Amino acid sequence: MTELYYLQSLPRAGNTILGSLINQSNDVQLTANSNAVEVLHRILSIRETKAYHHFPDNTSIINSAKAGVLAHYNHIDYSHIIDRGPWGIQTNLDYIKEIGLPRKFILLYRPLFECVGSSVKVLGGDHSWAQEILQDDKMIGYNAIGLENILNSDEQFIVITYDDICKNSQSVIDKILDFIEVPKFKLDFNNIKQFEFNGLKYDDFDHPWHTVRTDKIEKDTIDYMSYIPLDIVKKYQEQHNRLHDLVMEKQKWI
Repeated sequence: MTELYYLQSLPRAGNTILGSLINQSNDVQLTANSNAVEVLHRILSIRETKAYHHFPDNTSIINSAKAGVLAHYNHIDYSHIIDRGPWGIQTNLDYIKEIGLPRKFILLYRPLFECVGSSVKVLGGDHSWAQEILQDDKMIGYNAIGLENILNSDEQFIVITYDDICKNSQSVIDKILDFIEVPKFKLDFNNIKQFEFNGLKYDDFDHPWHTVRTDKIEKDTIDYMSYIPLDIVKKYQEQHNRLHDLVMEKQKWI
Protein backbone atom coordinates (compact mmCIF):
# COMPACT_ATOMS: atom_id res chain seq x y z
CA MET A 1 0.00 0.00 0.00
CA THR A 2 1.21 3.51 -0.79
CA GLU A 3 2.46 5.53 2.19
CA LEU A 4 1.07 9.06 2.16
CA TYR A 5 2.75 12.19 3.55
CA TYR A 6 1.81 15.85 3.36
CA LEU A 7 3.52 19.01 2.11
CA GLN A 8 2.13 22.24 3.58
CA SER A 9 3.77 25.28 2.08
CA LEU A 10 3.31 28.77 0.76
CA PRO A 11 2.82 29.38 -2.97
CA ARG A 12 6.04 30.62 -4.63
CA ALA A 13 8.13 29.04 -1.86
CA GLY A 14 9.98 26.59 -4.10
CA ASN A 15 7.36 23.87 -4.41
CA THR A 16 7.98 23.25 -8.09
CA ILE A 17 11.75 22.94 -7.95
CA LEU A 18 11.45 20.80 -4.82
CA GLY A 19 9.13 18.48 -6.72
CA SER A 20 11.46 18.37 -9.72
CA LEU A 21 14.29 17.24 -7.46
CA ILE A 22 12.40 14.77 -5.27
CA ASN A 23 10.78 13.20 -8.30
CA GLN A 24 14.17 11.99 -9.50
CA SER A 25 13.67 9.29 -6.85
CA ASN A 26 12.57 5.75 -7.68
CA ASP A 27 10.73 5.44 -4.35
CA VAL A 28 8.87 8.68 -3.64
CA GLN A 29 7.03 11.31 -5.66
CA LEU A 30 5.82 14.78 -4.75
CA THR A 31 2.47 15.67 -6.30
CA ALA A 32 1.38 18.81 -8.05
CA ASN A 33 -0.99 21.07 -6.09
CA SER A 34 -3.35 18.24 -5.20
CA ASN A 35 -7.09 17.62 -5.29
CA ALA A 36 -6.88 14.91 -2.62
CA VAL A 37 -7.99 17.23 0.17
CA GLU A 38 -11.03 18.20 -1.89
CA VAL A 39 -11.87 14.53 -2.47
CA LEU A 40 -11.79 14.03 1.29
CA HIS A 41 -13.89 17.12 1.95
CA ARG A 42 -16.60 16.20 -0.55
CA ILE A 43 -17.03 12.67 0.75
CA LEU A 44 -17.20 13.75 4.39
CA SER A 45 -19.59 16.58 3.47
CA ILE A 46 -22.21 13.90 2.74
CA ARG A 47 -22.84 14.09 6.47
CA GLU A 48 -24.38 17.52 5.93
CA THR A 49 -27.17 16.13 3.73
CA LYS A 50 -30.73 15.39 4.78
CA ALA A 51 -30.41 11.76 3.67
CA TYR A 52 -27.47 11.23 6.00
CA HIS A 53 -29.31 12.72 8.97
CA HIS A 54 -32.18 10.34 8.34
CA PHE A 55 -29.70 7.45 8.68
CA PRO A 56 -26.38 8.69 10.09
CA ASP A 57 -24.07 5.80 9.23
CA ASN A 58 -20.84 7.64 10.00
CA THR A 59 -18.64 4.54 9.83
CA SER A 60 -19.52 3.99 6.18
CA ILE A 61 -18.72 7.62 5.35
CA ILE A 62 -15.37 7.44 7.14
CA ASN A 63 -14.49 4.21 5.33
CA SER A 64 -15.44 5.76 1.99
CA ALA A 65 -13.39 8.91 2.68
CA LYS A 66 -10.27 6.96 3.64
CA ALA A 67 -10.60 4.66 0.64
CA GLY A 68 -11.20 7.65 -1.62
CA VAL A 69 -8.00 9.43 -0.60
CA LEU A 70 -5.91 6.29 -1.00
CA ALA A 71 -7.61 5.41 -4.29
CA HIS A 72 -6.62 8.85 -5.56
CA TYR A 73 -3.13 7.38 -6.06
CA ASN A 74 -3.91 3.76 -6.92
CA HIS A 75 -2.48 4.26 -10.41
CA ILE A 76 0.85 5.64 -9.15
CA ASP A 77 3.61 3.04 -9.12
CA TYR A 78 5.58 4.45 -6.18
CA SER A 79 5.67 3.25 -2.59
CA HIS A 80 5.59 6.76 -1.09
CA ILE A 81 3.62 9.86 -2.11
CA ILE A 82 4.01 13.37 -0.70
CA ASP A 83 0.72 15.17 -1.29
CA ARG A 84 0.96 18.93 -1.68
CA GLY A 85 -2.11 20.73 -0.35
CA PRO A 86 -3.52 22.95 2.43
CA TRP A 87 -3.43 20.11 4.95
CA GLY A 88 -2.55 22.39 7.84
CA ILE A 89 -5.93 24.14 7.76
CA GLN A 90 -7.65 22.90 10.91
CA THR A 91 -10.65 21.43 9.13
CA ASN A 92 -8.40 19.43 6.79
CA LEU A 93 -6.17 18.33 9.65
CA ASP A 94 -9.24 17.14 11.55
CA TYR A 95 -10.32 15.18 8.47
CA ILE A 96 -7.04 13.25 8.34
CA LYS A 97 -7.25 12.50 12.04
CA GLU A 98 -10.84 11.32 11.73
CA ILE A 99 -10.20 8.83 8.94
CA GLY A 100 -7.14 7.49 10.75
CA LEU A 101 -4.38 8.05 8.21
CA PRO A 102 -0.82 8.40 9.56
CA ARG A 103 0.39 11.99 9.65
CA LYS A 104 3.83 13.34 8.80
CA PHE A 105 4.13 16.88 7.49
CA ILE A 106 6.85 18.57 5.47
CA LEU A 107 6.65 22.33 5.89
CA LEU A 108 8.22 24.42 3.13
CA TYR A 109 8.88 28.01 4.15
CA ARG A 110 9.89 31.17 2.38
CA PRO A 111 9.35 34.60 3.99
CA LEU A 112 5.74 35.70 3.52
CA PHE A 113 6.53 38.94 1.72
CA GLU A 114 8.93 37.21 -0.69
CA CYS A 115 6.10 34.85 -1.65
CA VAL A 116 3.68 37.76 -2.05
CA GLY A 117 6.09 39.81 -4.17
CA SER A 118 6.96 36.82 -6.33
CA SER A 119 3.26 36.11 -6.87
CA VAL A 120 2.50 39.71 -7.81
CA LYS A 121 5.38 39.64 -10.29
CA VAL A 122 4.01 36.49 -11.94
CA LEU A 123 0.54 38.06 -12.03
CA GLY A 124 1.90 40.92 -14.12
CA GLY A 125 3.18 43.36 -11.51
CA ASP A 126 -0.16 44.93 -10.56
CA HIS A 127 0.39 45.86 -6.90
CA SER A 128 -3.32 45.56 -6.09
CA TRP A 129 -2.90 41.77 -6.17
CA ALA A 130 -0.91 41.91 -2.92
CA GLN A 131 -3.99 42.61 -0.82
CA GLU A 132 -6.07 40.04 -2.71
CA ILE A 133 -3.78 37.05 -2.28
CA LEU A 134 -3.09 37.74 1.41
CA GLN A 135 -6.72 37.42 2.43
CA ASP A 136 -7.49 34.45 4.68
CA ASP A 137 -9.40 32.58 1.97
CA LYS A 138 -6.94 33.28 -0.86
CA MET A 139 -3.88 31.39 -2.02
CA ILE A 140 -1.17 32.87 0.23
CA GLY A 141 -3.28 33.89 3.23
CA TYR A 142 -4.97 30.47 3.36
CA ASN A 143 -1.73 28.51 3.20
CA ALA A 144 -0.02 30.81 5.70
CA ILE A 145 -2.74 29.90 8.20
CA GLY A 146 -2.17 26.20 7.48
CA LEU A 147 1.58 26.53 7.87
CA GLU A 148 1.30 28.38 11.15
CA ASN A 149 -1.25 25.91 12.46
CA ILE A 150 1.11 22.95 11.98
CA LEU A 151 4.05 24.89 13.45
CA ASN A 152 1.99 25.46 16.59
CA SER A 153 0.83 21.84 16.81
CA ASP A 154 2.24 18.64 18.24
CA GLU A 155 2.13 16.94 14.83
CA GLN A 156 5.21 15.22 13.40
CA PHE A 157 6.84 17.67 11.00
CA ILE A 158 10.08 18.98 9.61
CA VAL A 159 10.78 22.48 8.31
CA ILE A 160 12.71 23.15 5.14
CA THR A 161 13.24 26.53 3.53
CA TYR A 162 13.51 27.95 0.05
CA ASP A 163 16.92 29.40 0.95
CA ASP A 164 18.13 25.93 1.97
CA ILE A 165 16.95 24.46 -1.34
CA CYS A 166 18.94 27.11 -3.19
CA LYS A 167 22.06 26.72 -1.02
CA ASN A 168 22.22 22.96 -0.49
CA SER A 169 19.57 21.00 -2.37
CA GLN A 170 21.07 17.60 -1.59
CA SER A 171 20.92 18.18 2.17
CA VAL A 172 17.28 19.25 1.92
CA ILE A 173 16.30 16.15 -0.05
CA ASP A 174 18.26 13.94 2.37
CA LYS A 175 16.45 15.53 5.32
CA ILE A 176 13.06 14.82 3.76
CA LEU A 177 13.94 11.23 2.86
CA ASP A 178 15.26 10.56 6.36
CA PHE A 179 12.03 11.91 7.83
CA ILE A 180 9.77 9.68 5.74
CA GLU A 181 12.23 6.77 5.91
CA VAL A 182 12.89 6.42 2.20
CA PRO A 183 16.26 5.45 0.67
CA LYS A 184 18.47 8.39 -0.22
CA PHE A 185 19.72 9.01 -3.74
CA LYS A 186 22.19 11.38 -5.35
CA LEU A 187 20.60 14.29 -7.17
CA ASP A 188 21.49 14.65 -10.84
CA PHE A 189 22.01 18.39 -11.26
CA ASN A 190 22.76 17.87 -14.95
CA ASN A 191 19.28 16.47 -15.47
CA ILE A 192 16.92 18.93 -13.77
CA LYS A 193 13.58 18.82 -15.57
CA GLN A 194 10.39 20.80 -15.53
CA PHE A 195 8.04 19.44 -12.89
CA GLU A 196 6.23 16.26 -13.85
CA PHE A 197 4.05 13.85 -11.88
CA ASN A 198 2.93 10.53 -13.34
CA GLY A 199 3.68 11.76 -16.84
CA LEU A 200 1.61 14.93 -16.47
CA LYS A 201 2.89 18.51 -16.50
CA TYR A 202 1.28 21.75 -15.41
CA ASP A 203 -0.78 23.60 -18.00
CA ASP A 204 -0.02 27.19 -17.03
CA PHE A 205 -2.60 28.69 -19.35
CA ASP A 206 -3.05 31.86 -17.28
CA HIS A 207 0.33 32.75 -15.75
CA PRO A 208 3.79 31.08 -15.70
CA TRP A 209 3.54 29.73 -12.16
CA HIS A 210 5.52 26.53 -12.51
CA THR A 211 8.49 27.07 -14.82
CA VAL A 212 11.85 26.28 -13.21
CA ARG A 213 15.41 26.86 -14.29
CA THR A 214 16.99 23.63 -15.44
CA ASP A 215 20.59 24.81 -15.76
CA LYS A 216 21.21 25.61 -12.08
CA ILE A 217 19.56 26.21 -8.72
CA GLU A 218 20.12 29.60 -7.17
CA LYS A 219 18.10 32.31 -5.46
CA ASP A 220 17.32 35.30 -7.65
CA THR A 221 18.11 38.87 -6.61
CA ILE A 222 14.76 40.46 -7.39
CA ASP A 223 13.53 43.13 -4.95
CA TYR A 224 10.18 41.51 -4.17
CA MET A 225 9.28 44.19 -1.60
CA SER A 226 8.97 46.66 -4.47
CA TYR A 227 5.89 44.74 -5.62
CA ILE A 228 4.03 45.22 -2.32
CA PRO A 229 2.40 48.56 -1.36
CA LEU A 230 3.65 49.99 1.93
CA ASP A 231 0.20 49.93 3.53
CA ILE A 232 -0.02 46.18 2.86
CA VAL A 233 3.43 45.64 4.36
CA LYS A 234 2.33 47.48 7.50
CA LYS A 235 -0.95 45.57 7.68
CA TYR A 236 0.68 42.12 7.44
CA GLN A 237 4.04 42.83 9.09
CA GLU A 238 3.00 41.13 12.34
CA GLN A 239 1.93 37.96 10.52
CA HIS A 240 5.14 37.98 8.49
CA ASN A 241 7.27 38.30 11.64
CA ARG A 242 5.26 35.77 13.62
CA LEU A 243 5.59 33.11 10.93
CA HIS A 244 9.29 33.79 10.49
CA ASP A 245 9.95 33.61 14.24
CA LEU A 246 8.02 30.34 14.51
CA VAL A 247 10.05 28.77 11.71
CA MET A 248 13.34 29.87 13.25
CA GLU A 249 12.28 28.55 16.67
CA LYS A 250 11.09 25.18 15.40
CA GLN A 251 14.20 24.65 13.28
CA LYS A 252 16.29 24.82 16.46
CA TRP A 253 14.37 21.99 18.10
CA ILE A 254 13.61 19.63 15.24
